[in-house]
Amino acid sequence: NPNPNPNPNPNPNPNNPRLLFIGGYPGSGTTLMRVIIGAHPKIRCERETRVLPWLLQSISRKYYGFHTNSSSKRREKRISSRLYEAGITEHLLRQAQTAFISTIIKGQGGGGDIEAGNQLLCNKDPFILSHMEELAVMFPSAKFIHCIRDGRAVASSILQRDMKIKNVDKGNITGILKKWGKFATRVSQTCEEIGRERCYNVRYEEVILSPGDTMRALADFIGVGFSPKMLKYHEATQTGQVPLSSKELSTLQVKHALYNTSLDKWRDGPVGSYILSEQTKGILADLGYDAA
Repeated sequence: NPNPNPNPNPNPNPNNPRLLFIGGYPGSGTTLMRVIIGAHPKIRCERETRVLPWLLQSISRKYYGFHTNSSSKRREKRISSRLYEAGITEHLLRQAQTAFISTIIKGQGGGGDIEAGNQLLCNKDPFILSHMEELAVMFPSAKFIHCIRDGRAVASSILQRDMKIKNVDKGNITGILKKWGKFATRVSQTCEEIGRERCYNVRYEEVILSPGDTMRALADFIGVGFSPKMLKYHEATQTGQVPLSSKELSTLQVKHALYNTSLDKWRDGPVGSYILSEQTKGILADLGYDAA
């Protein structure tokens, strides 16, 4: 049998900076949330890394064997046993992961003024919250923002922008809604389990319709105090305070002030005439949407 973990507390470095992680299913407004948060003078929120979710997913699979296929499970169990035998414990892996994640987030944008403690660091990767439980352990003072949007609007956005998502057929509305529902439900539940003092479920529609109240609530949750600059986030993108990515499909939209024309736009496309399954109706209702 593998040697037990000599240190059951995988918080290897309590001196790591307090971080904020933003995530949500693609098309749910994560880029908008990033620039709003990043417009705050005390927060630095860089572009998607893409590598952090990949790192977490890769090590989770290798170490814990997160597979549904039985042969894959047996293979990953052997890999995990070999790691233990080589002296690579869970604690050691967590140390390496924590150092890697911290280095990437700190180093983005040249590091800024973080050494003086003047900026809270923020990461936005849509699927990063798939690993919220792990991150919550690695970074005990980290907080998380989960962006939620009506699944019908998400599906419409994916179709309209020809968005490429792994294992998702972008032309299949049923498949998109199923993947969205599974992700949004699981992450919302994890958010509740971690606790409201550490995780905040925010709906895209609330940001658009009640921006002032929503941003004040978010600032209070983060612990930085509200800044009027959050309401003028588009100005921060123009000055370069909040950098934009030429690779992200929603970049053009966040160069402008908030507008609500996209809220019900899905009703005029193929999603509007799509007949929802009872399961999807239930998920929409659970997340606070009218499925009628």
